[in-house]
Amino acid sequence: MKLVWHETIKSLIIILCLIIISTLIINSLYYFDIINNNVTKYLKMILLIISFLIGGLYMGKHSPNKGYFYGLRLSFIVIIIFITCGIIFNNLSITRIIYYLITTFCITFGAMIGINKKNN
Repeated sequence: MKLVWHETIKSLIIILCLIIISTLIINSLYYFDIINNNVTKYLKMILLIISFLIGGLYMGKHSPNKGYFYGLRLSFIVIIIFITCGIIFNNLSITRIIYYLITTFCITFGAMIGINKKNN
């Protein structure tokens, strides 16, 4: 079980690094007027979903079994971090909660795919 917590932390770091790198790239493209504001919003959403899928995939590949369980655990940790930041910055709304549900689905789905790829 200790190894899985280690992999959970690695998955969180992977998600965080992917979010930071993709945000820097998107903001640089926006700053230099290569893309406009509407494209920026959609691109951020798509890259966040891809980051969560990759983090879940990594979690699933390194979990011993039941990828959905470890994916749910990882997604709840991410959601707790998001809700804490939302409370601190007073930025909670119904659209954010829907976004958190999408996050849960993406990470769990990625972990289920990861556990299946590990067995092949």
